[in-house]
Amino acid sequence: MGFNKDRFPRKSGIGILELDNQVYKLSDMNSDIIIYKDGNNKNIGSVDELVFKKDDDIVNIEIFKESNNNQYSKDIQLKVRNYNLTNYEPGFSFYGLVPASSISWGDNEKILSINIQNLNLFDKERNKFRVLDLEYNIPRNTSNILINKEIYPILRQNYGFAYVVNDQKKYSISLIGQTGAYPLEVIQEFNGHISIETTKENEKIVCGDRYKSCSGLSMDNDKKTFRFNNVKLGEDVFNGMIYIPGIID
Repeated sequence: MGFNKDRFPRKSGIGILELDNQVYKLSDMNSDIIIYKDGNNKNIGSVDELVFKKDDDIVNIEIFKESNNNQYSKDIQLKVRNYNLTNYEPGFSFYGLVPASSISWGDNEKILSINIQNLNLFDKERNKFRVLDLEYNIPRNTSNILINKEIYPILRQNYGFAYVVNDQKKYSISLIGQTGAYPLEVIQEFNGHISIETTKENEKIVCGDRYKSCSGLSMDNDKKTFRFNNVKLGEDVFNGMIYIPGIID
C-alpha cells in the first residue's frame, strides 16, 4: 500500500482577483529568494509570484519584498503581466509601486495578505489601462533554517516540488544562503518515519531511512512544519524550521 498525491496538505488561498472585472482563479504560487546589493552590504529579499487563470488567459503577479526592517514604511514593487496561453504574447504589462499598506506578510511570514482595490495600472509601452482588484490571503512556504549557523531561506517552489514514489512522500526543495543553493529532500515514509537527503559532488548524503527517522528531525501535528534540532546531514548541521503549507490543486 502506498501514498497518493491526495495525501499532501492542500494550500488554498482565500480571496479573488479581478482584472477589468474579469475573475481569475489561482493556479500556482512560487516564492523566490533574491540577493541584491545595498551600498556595501549584501541583503536578501524575496519575490512572491501568483499565477491566476481564466481559461487560456493568464494574469501573473510578482510582489517584491526587501529583507530590512523598514519594509512596511516603503511602497512595494509590483509586477503584473497579462497574456494568453495560445501565443504567450503579453497583452498587458505593468511594473511599478503600490502602497505598503496594501500588502503584508503575517504570522512570521507564513501568510501573504493582499488588499488592492480598484488600482489603475498603466502599460506605457502599449498605452493601455487596466483596473486591478486583488484581495487574497494565502499560505506561503517559509524557512528559518540554519545550516552550520548560516541562515538559509527557502527557494522558489513549483509544481514538481511535491511528489509520491511508492510508499514515500517527497518534498524536493532548495535552500539558499550567502554561499549558494542547498538542495534538500524531505521524505515522509508511509509508516511515519521522516528522513532527509542531499547530493554533493554527485554523492547522495542521507539522514534516516524507511526504517528509522533522522535523529533530531520531527514533524508537528499539522503535518506541515518540519523541525530540525542539531540534525546532522553528512558534515552539515541543521537547526530551525521549514513550513510547507501544501500544494495547490
